[in-house]
Amino acid sequence: DKLDPKALMARVENFEQSAKHSEILVDTMTEHIRNLEGQVAHRSELTKVRQESSSTKTEVQSIRNMLKDLSTSTYSATRFNSSALSELKHLLEKQMTRLAEEKLNTKDFADLQEKVFRMEHSMKDNRAILSDAGGPGGPQINSVVRRIILNLEDKIMVLEK
Repeated sequence: DKLDPKALMARVENFEQSAKHSEILVDTMTEHIRNLEGQVAHRSELTKVRQESSSTKTEVQSIRNMLKDLSTSTYSATRFNSSALSELKHLLEKQMTRLAEEKLNTKDFADLQEKVFRMEHSMKDNRAILSDAGGPGGPQINSVVRRIILNLEDKIMVLEK
């Protein structure tokens, strides 16, 4: 068969050019791979991050559960406090109404104060009479008056029972 040396040389040159181009591409790809390897994490580091992520997920879930429990207990405590507060308000209003109804007006207080003043004045007069009865029969009068007073006190105590 006919072998054309020029065609064969052209083919060899094409193969050489193609080989050089392939070599340049391989070098470029190798450089890119080295750059990527430097930028990405290794498998062991990825495994470590996954484990940390899963432990963080479990911690977050436990915190969510705690928050849920806390919100439930806060709700019940708030409800209890609000009911206790409303009960306290009701009781306070009831006591204020009772105090307003049972309050002594000014006229009654003045009358009562006048009666107390009269009684104190009469007691002073009675004591003065008893102490002035210091004449010849004074001690006998004092003992008689004291017996009368004691008998009256006994009767008052019986009536109070």
